[in-house]
Amino acid sequence: MVKYTQEHGAEWFFEHTGIVLVQADDGTVTGLIAKNAEGEYVKFTADKGVILCAGDFIGDPKMCWALLNEGMEWAERDGKTAEDWASTTIRAGIGHKMGCWAGGMIEASPRGWMALGGGVSGPWGTCPMLMLNVEGKRFCNEGAISQLGSVSKRQPAGLACYVTDANWSETVAKAPLDHGAPNFGMDDFYDVLKADMDTVEIGNPEGSTVTGANLAERKMMKGTVFAANTLEELADLLGYEGEAKQNFLDSVTHYNELCHSTEGDTDYGKDKEFMIPIEKAPFYGGTGNLGHGGNPSMVTLSGLVTDAEQNVLNTQWEKIGNLYAAGNCLGGRYGLGYSTPMAGNSVGMAMTHGWLVGHTCGKK
Repeated sequence: MVKYTQEHGAEWFFEHTGIVLVQADDGTVTGLIAKNAEGEYVKFTADKGVILCAGDFIGDPKMCWALLNEGMEWAERDGKTAEDWASTTIRAGIGHKMGCWAGGMIEASPRGWMALGGGVSGPWGTCPMLMLNVEGKRFCNEGAISQLGSVSKRQPAGLACYVTDANWSETVAKAPLDHGAPNFGMDDFYDVLKADMDTVEIGNPEGSTVTGANLAERKMMKGTVFAANTLEELADLLGYEGEAKQNFLDSVTHYNELCHSTEGDTDYGKDKEFMIPIEKAPFYGGTGNLGHGGNPSMVTLSGLVTDAEQNVLNTQWEKIGNLYAAGNCLGGRYGLGYSTPMAGNSVGMAMTHGWLVGHTCGKK
């Protein structure tokens, strides 16, 4: 039962949760019903339209399981269930649900979430340094950050590492921009990073703690770096033995050959500027773990299908009158991954689309 109705007035109503849209017989949206903090139902009547900008659906594990198909398949193979798939109790996709209940649809797969990154990163963040899997073999274009997550899942699970040398900072300086990549905007980060790298203890089986300098965290996070005077010693410190250790050494040798080749990286196509040989002691490395599971984290990206004016479309690709979407309720903003080659990428799109759809409604 609706407790009261709000029909007019430019007011803000906090602590109200949208429940369902109100529609006329022809499907046009005329308002919505919400629940306030006291548990009372409130009917809002719209003069010009309803804009769905209620965030994503990361807080609904069943929606994640049903919609994030590629991730769900990997998780299922890893023994996970839908109940394992949630990282927050808020943002449970109510905007998406209201839009679909009104006749709309969520964009088709691939449906992305914040799942970029992968492989092994150092304290400087994700970098195009040589990466080797548990068998001591190279497995990817280390400069293609947006591909590292999916290609890492296609490797044998277990130990993985990055390998660099005394010229580590040269690779860091050439790293591409993205979420989790080196933070080029904070000079003080690099002063601390370099100071810590200068004190990494050669031959220490426990490694040395190095303060990080990576995006998008303002705080300086820590990482463990191992150092050795030879690649053989480094392989031992990183945990490679037997055939895997020999593969490790052969992989570095072959990588150096590619770095010096006029043809560049004929194995994986890494940009020539990232192909920096690993030849000058001391040699550095760090370890990680490649797995086949993983949960969606922080935010999902797939939203409702709209036209160019953000008017939500139904399953016949027709406009649902007076219904619009913005922010993470809006589809068509990303592909499979959350790529951030510039600051403010996601927030900027949300603000811009909110501004545009506000003007669209205001002109009616």
